[in-house]
Order: sequence, then C-alpha cells, then structure tokens
Amino acid sequence: MDFPFTVSSGDPEQFTFNVEHVRGDVRFAIVLTWVSDGETGTTRLDDGGNGYRSMSRPDDLPQYRQVDLLGAD
Repeated sequence: MDFPFTVSSGDPEQFTFNVEHVRGDVRFAIVLTWVSDGETGTTRLDDGGNGYRSMSRPDDLPQYRQVDLLGAD
C-alpha cells in the first residue's frame, strides 16, 4: 500500500517492519506523523526510550544446519 493512506478507528491498521536483511549493527526508532480531525501530531515508537536494534551475523562466522548438528537419521 502506498503512503500516505487513511484509516479510521473502526478500521485500524497494523504495520510489520521487516528488518531481516540488515547489514551491521542498526539501532532505530519509528516516528509516525498523523492527522486526526484536522489536528496533526507525531508519535515516536522507541520501546520506552530504549529504541530497537537489529544486527547481522558477521560474514566470517560458520553456519551449521540443524541436521548437521543433530546428525542424519
């Protein structure tokens, strides 16, 4: 869906943020700017002031599949 878009109290929206393909160590907050009945506002989503964090796996770490660790049956 393209931004901006309209929602109502009877038709709320839920957002999912995909941060699976992050490179490095990323810390972030989400800032939502909104308009309701002509009034504007901003809401900061930051996990109670802690912010959010996502880290990628370093390229030089080995990877093991579960079957490799448990052995084949």
